[in-house]
Order: sequence, then structure tokens, then C-alpha cells
Amino acid sequence: MASMKLWVDVVHPKDAWLLKALLLDCKFEEVYVTSRRGLATCQVLDMLKISHTPFGRYGYSVREKFMFGVEREKTLAGFIESHGRPDVLYAHGSVEATRVAFGFGIPMVHANDTIINLSVLRLTVPLLDSLVTPNSIEKKLWEKFGIAPSKIIQYNGTEEVSYIKRRIAEDVPLGIDMSEKELRYSVVLRDIESDASYVRVYREKIKELLSMLAEDYQVIFLPRYTGKKAELKGAGNIMVPKNVLNVPLLVRLVGAVICSGGTIAKEAALQGTPAISLHFFDLIGKYLSKKGFPLYYLPNVKEAYKLVCRIMGERVEVGERLNALEDPVPHIIEQVHRLSALGKK
Repeated sequence: MASMKLWVDVVHPKDAWLLKALLLDCKFEEVYVTSRRGLATCQVLDMLKISHTPFGRYGYSVREKFMFGVEREKTLAGFIESHGRPDVLYAHGSVEATRVAFGFGIPMVHANDTIINLSVLRLTVPLLDSLVTPNSIEKKLWEKFGIAPSKIIQYNGTEEVSYIKRRIAEDVPLGIDMSEKELRYSVVLRDIESDASYVRVYREKIKELLSMLAEDYQVIFLPRYTGKKAELKGAGNIMVPKNVLNVPLLVRLVGAVICSGGTIAKEAALQGTPAISLHFFDLIGKYLSKKGFPLYYLPNVKEAYKLVCRIMGERVEVGERLNALEDPVPHIIEQVHRLSALGKK
């Protein structure tokens, strides 16, 4: 049987954690990983000891996204030409890798759980050969972007289950010098995407919440933008880590997590740590909440503060619920091998 060459493109930190779970479960004959600078993606890949080659950088404005994306496509195409055509591309919503793979006729498998990122979906979903996604997102929501229902593979769980259930974070340094006792009475506050137009109203609210929390607790503030680090330097009871942290382990050890929704909220709730979403409460968040995981939606910062005071450190036993959930890894592996075999016929 001919060996298989798999190309993986990683453009967000969570992609790196999911890839680690994938590589633990399946030893592909040949894998090469490309990455993108920005959002701490390369640092997380290094933390997880995943060899990768970075190309391009993350763009913040629409113009930057376009210009940096065009540059990245050219360099990725050159990389593929020099390394040889892979049998399959696996990615998580990477626009540039998808366009390059389409141009080279490379079959594509994507995992995706972000139905709200309309621009990325329009530029990737119609070109895919296989899309692996949680069943909490109905197929019809993906179909409107131009993919046939037969190409959509669903599972009963979330992407974060892949590395939480396998306890991958346990073997990675935490990256912060605090004892478990100190962490137990600390709150992680993940900044929202305040530079995006649709959440500007929350800028002052986050400052207000930070001030309230710091009166009673040690706050570990995880900014999305480097400017916030300088802004909060020296603020009492507010820690802004200098280094990239092992976030899945961090949110297991702290007393509570507050964020705008998304990955960190799910990572916390899946491990029994109370998590409050201030902004987004998407289909997967609602799904986990209904399953009994401690994930709450409270867009009012004063109410969020009151809830933190009530539930601080009150962990929920979620072992059986977690074990009952599926993750995408077996489905991704199956689709990679299926498309590779089809290409060799």
C-alpha cells in the first residue's frame, strides 16, 4: 500500500490542540504542518512540540486580511511545489490553504464549529470534499454556503472534547508561577474582540468588570491585543501573563472563567469549572449548558460579577458527561484516509 502524505495548516491556537489529539491517535506516514504567525498560534504549536513551518501573519483589518492572505497563498503554493503535492489537506477554516489546495487539485477535509464566521465560510465551505462538524449545528446551516449534505460528517460533541478527554494539557507546563491554592481563588477573564465593530459597546463594560473582580479576587486577564498589556501594567490584583499559557490546564485549576464565549468557555465547562459568557452564546454553548455543563450566558457585567461571587470555586463533577461526548478525531482520520484512497485509484 502506497504511503500517504498529509498536509495540515494551523491558523488558530485551538487548531494546534486538536491537531495534537489527531497525531496521538493516528501515526500518518508523512505529515507536514504549516502555520500562521499571530494569535499565539506558533507559540502553542511549539508548546505542544509540533514541528511546523510558519507562513504569513494574521491580519486585523479587512484590508490586512486580504493583503496578508494573498501573500500567504503565494508562499504556501511555493512550499507545496517544492515539497511535492500532498494527498490530502486537513485544516480548520484556513482560507489560504483551502484556495491553494483547490488550485493544486488536493482533496480537503476541514473541521469547523464556527458558523458565525461568515466570510471564512463563504471562502472555504463550497470547495471542501469533507466537513466534520458538531451535530449541534444543523446541516442546513452549512448547506447554505454551498456544500452538499453528503459531504457533512457530524458527531455528538465538541472539538475541545478531543484534547480535554485525552488530558493532553497535563503533560505541558502551565506557564504561570502560581500554586494550585492560589489558582483556586482566581478568576480568568478573557478579553473580548474589542477591536471588532460589533462589540465596541463592551469596551467600557470589560474595564468595569475588571475593577469589580479585582476588589475581591486575583484576576488573570488574557488580552487579545498587545496594547491591553501595557494599559493594565501594574494594576492591583490583575495579572497579565507575559508568556503564552497552557490555557486548557489553567481553566481547570481556577475558580471561575469569564469570557466572550467560544473556546475558553467550553474548555472550562468541560472540566467542571464554572464559565460565564458575556457576549456570544452560540449553538454549541447552548448544547453544553443543556447537557449540564456549568456554562452560563450573562451579558450584564454586574449580574456576571454577582454570579461569580456565588459560584466561585464550586466545581461541577462532569466526568460521566464528558465521557459520553464524541470528538471529531476519529471522523477526521476516517475522512483523510478515505480521500487519500480515492485519489490513488
